[in-house]
Amino acid sequence: MTSALWLADWSDEEDAAFRAAAPPGTRVLRSAPLGGTVGSRGHRLRSYPAYAGLAVRGLRSADGDALVAWQPLVGALTGLLRTGARPPLVALNPILSRDSTSRAQRLAVAGLRRVDRVVVYTRAGLSDAVAAGLDPGRLAHVPLGVTARLDVAPPDP
Repeated sequence: MTSALWLADWSDEEDAAFRAAAPPGTRVLRSAPLGGTVGSRGHRLRSYPAYAGLAVRGLRSADGDALVAWQPLVGALTGLLRTGARPPLVALNPILSRDSTSRAQRLAVAGLRRVDRVVVYTRAGLSDAVAAGLDPGRLAHVPLGVTARLDVAPPDP
């Protein structure tokens, strides 16, 4: 079995939880957490270069490992940058819109077409990925372990 190198932009808290649950020897490459800039004018100017850098670092660091791109745009960028079929590449939960023809979506789909496996968490995500032009044979639907319910208010912090 091939080991995996995870490409992530998660927070320090998420990183600690992942490493506590991951099998021994699991490797992780992270960009600086970007959550603090979400919603700001400069978020994309900061995040997109971080995602590209993470994709490049992942390809350089794979060393026989499969790459698992936790961040959807990193998965698409890694697919675009990868030459050939190595290293194996998995992209998790890309956000695609069946009705979009935007340049950003076309670029993401082009990268995702070069990914070995795209994992989506919802049936709607699976349907949108097929409608966007991804090969159904490379898609996997893995439902999240919780069911979102809009009729129940979240608990107070």
